[in-house]
Amino acid sequence: MMQRLMTAVVAALVFTVSLKGLHLFHLIKWNPIHFLQKVEKFEWTTFACWMVLFFILFAVAYVLLIIFQLPIFVSPLVVSLVFGLVMALVVEWQVRNLPIEWTSIKKLSVPFIVLLLISMRFLSETAFTIRK
Repeated sequence: MMQRLMTAVVAALVFTVSLKGLHLFHLIKWNPIHFLQKVEKFEWTTFACWMVLFFILFAVAYVLLIIFQLPIFVSPLVVSLVFGLVMALVVEWQVRNLPIEWTSIKKLSVPFIVLLLISMRFLSETAFTIRK
């Protein structure tokens, strides 16, 4: 239980800081916290938006750890590649409102996809190790 919590915290923290770096150096063409700034009910500061994003990523990482711990007879590499690619494509298409066409693949952010694949690999390998 404690290993899952700490792993989810580390994964969410590294992913959040990496997203901030990708956004800072303009390696992604969208703002990771833009969806929170659209909510007109709350007056969000930038730091508060990043903290909320961290907590959302923490919850997602914890759920993924639980899913990855299920007895799947497939390599953690394959599981992380499939989950990572699907999640990266869905997030990019939703955030950037891209049409579902082959030409949209050229507009995807490779650094974001790589970051997500690395995070998925970290979560899947850790879940596989915890499961043993």
